[in-house]
Amino acid sequence: MPIKQLRNNDFIGIVAPSSPVMGTAMEANYKRGLIEIKKMGFQVKEGKTVRLKKWHLAGSDDDCAKDIMDMFLDKNIKAIICAVGGTGADRILDKLDYNLIKKNPKPFLGISDPTVLTSALFQLSKIPVIYGPDVCFGFGAKKNDSQKTWELSM
Repeated sequence: MPIKQLRNNDFIGIVAPSSPVMGTAMEANYKRGLIEIKKMGFQVKEGKTVRLKKWHLAGSDDDCAKDIMDMFLDKNIKAIICAVGGTGADRILDKLDYNLIKKNPKPFLGISDPTVLTSALFQLSKIPVIYGPDVCFGFGAKKNDSQKTWELSM
């Protein structure tokens, strides 16, 4: 199944398969990142894990796996971006249904800890994956006047 080019007003799903975001030092970056993604003309659908925190993780392993699977199964979502890296993504590899993901392909972006997810998704589902940018450190990083704005096309 071919991947369609992202278009204006498409929905981007945001998941947090690793470290928590809200209520942490990453929250300001995350909010800046959402603004940047919306400036590019996309709509955002946050996964539940973006607002969860369980110890040093963004929710339980089951929460994180379900969030990713829900985004792949949602026909309105055209791409999925990880909120941030951190730790914990390797804990959910065996909880993902790679056959269902393969039947519902969409680009998956992540950097740092979610690299294990991009590798597994590409190897086992053959979907397009991109190492970076994430919402917090990619789109939400502070930019100075000499930096260009993001341009994301797939």
